[in-house]
Amino acid sequence: MPALPKTQRKARSGGPKTAEGKLTASRNAIKTGAYAVQALLPGESEQEFHELEQLFIDEFVPVGISERASVHSLTVIIWKKLRLEKLESRYIHDLLNRFPKHSEFSAVGFDDYPIAAQEWVNNPELISSLNLEQTQGGYWALAVLKKCRFDLDEMQSFKKDSPVIFKRLQDLLSSLGVKDLTIPGMVGTRYHHGAETRPIEDMADKLMEQLQGEIWAIQNQECLLKVRQQIRDKRLVEYLNLNRSQRVADDLDRSYFKTLDELRRQIEWRKKQEVIDISVKLAPKNIKR
Repeated sequence: MPALPKTQRKARSGGPKTAEGKLTASRNAIKTGAYAVQALLPGESEQEFHELEQLFIDEFVPVGISERASVHSLTVIIWKKLRLEKLESRYIHDLLNRFPKHSEFSAVGFDDYPIAAQEWVNNPELISSLNLEQTQGGYWALAVLKKCRFDLDEMQSFKKDSPVIFKRLQDLLSSLGVKDLTIPGMVGTRYHHGAETRPIEDMADKLMEQLQGEIWAIQNQECLLKVRQQIRDKRLVEYLNLNRSQRVADDLDRSYFKTLDELRRQIEWRKKQEVIDISVKLAPKNIKR
């Protein structure tokens, strides 16, 4: 096919000419969705990544693809550091709140505790929400109910005198599948398979066991606080001694400052070139005599 005459050829753009146009073009070349998303993991925010990158752009005002690429590299490095800090924070939080092993209790001289108190052993700061008088009163009221075979009149008195404990008994029965939570319904409900005990008897035993654990926890709160802190301290020291994430953080720091130095050299070199270009343009032409 013969070439078209010059007058019919489509004019080709030589790209942006102004500094502002070149900056826009460089941003478009780097700040595409695909390129930015490569730095992100599932669940991470692309918007937050771009906001971080914009902070670097505002600070360094990069010109050209090289400076823009360096700014993007700085963003990726800082993003990875933030990710590492979040991961480390979550790991340490889980580590410190994990229920202690028997060997950890033994290591701090705490070898025995009631199974019913397990809920409070690793969360002794929550024990202050318990009321010793109410807990003890509820325990003995349940003991009386068991002796009288959950007499309806005694149940009415129990509901009036210990409303919080009564509600907990209702909740246990509800979790077991009892639908009628009136006093006659609670007392009269039987198991379908004809068991010797009733649901209310079994749940009363369970609630009394819980109350025993709470009474023990209240009486030993100070000791439990001390034990929990000792175990957490030992875990944290062991983690810091074996901490590998610090090496990764150090590598990221080195990469960051290396990239930062390179970007500053690029900007300094560009500014010198701009001064030279201006000097050349402003230099007087030789006057012919």
